Amino acid sequence: VVMATDHMPPLEEQMLENLMAAPRGQVNFFDTIDADNAAPRLVFSVPVYGVQGLKDAASQTGILVGIRPLADVYASLALSQPAAEKTLEIALVRKEDDAAQYLSPLMDGSPLLSQREQSSASAAQFALANPEAFAEKNDYRGTSVLLTSRPVALADWLLIAKVDRAEALGATLAKRNSILAALAMLILALVATVIALWRHAVARQQALLAQEFGAQADLLSVVTENQQESLYIVDRSLCLHFTNRQAAALMQSNPRDLKGKTIANSMGAAFAAQIEPALVEALQSEKAQ
Repeated sequence: VVMATDHMPPLEEQMLENLMAAPRGQVNFFDTIDADNAAPRLVFSVPVYGVQGLKDAASQTGILVGIRPLADVYASLALSQPAAEKTLEIALVRKEDDAAQYLSPLMDGSPLLSQREQSSASAAQFALANPEAFAEKNDYRGTSVLLTSRPVALADWLLIAKVDRAEALGATLAKRNSILAALAMLILALVATVIALWRHAVARQQALLAQEFGAQADLLSVVTENQQESLYIVDRSLCLHFTNRQAAALMQSNPRDLKGKTIANSMGAAFAAQIEPALVEALQSEKAQ
């Protein structure tokens, strides 16, 4: 060190080695942590040339080194006017091993340099891997945010701006939810209308069938009323569906009361044992017995 200002802090041996090994003939930046107060700071070097006008690497005779604590630039991260978004946050980020480290104070009040994002899918990690890109990611709070970023020239830093997704899209999400609710109500109304129409059609069809069946039953009663023989109509389970008056009189019952009863219940087990085999055979062969 040839000369230094009064307030120039001493440089660590590692930083001096980095400064001397830095590319010649250009401005170089280094970010480091002040060991005394654990505060980040920016170290930069500007080449000094022996002959004015010659600015190549071979003409460089030394470097001018400056140190600026990042605390001096935190104020410039704030917006000149209050933002409409309450969750808008602008921060400096750098790569620290496999994590993304926040260099500036954060809205949650966490200690400086304490917030790191390990996941490659996190907001800061995505910003470091995709400068100037726009995306929706989770930040150090685990909150979904919309973010974009800008690299800091000549430094391995990134300026990231993010806002909570819930606030940024609040009005849009509310409108979407209203539309979805209206569509759901419309769908329910359509379903209710279809069900009502279907029930009406089924009821009408049942009424027509009942009317047709009643007419056929009345016709059958008229035709069989004058028959002296006992007439029955049974299904494959040998349940009575129709009996004429003569058959009902033999069983001392009313034709309507016999409908749905079995032959055994209506005529007795002894009579059923005699007639049921013939009925079963007739039903299976569909021929008169």
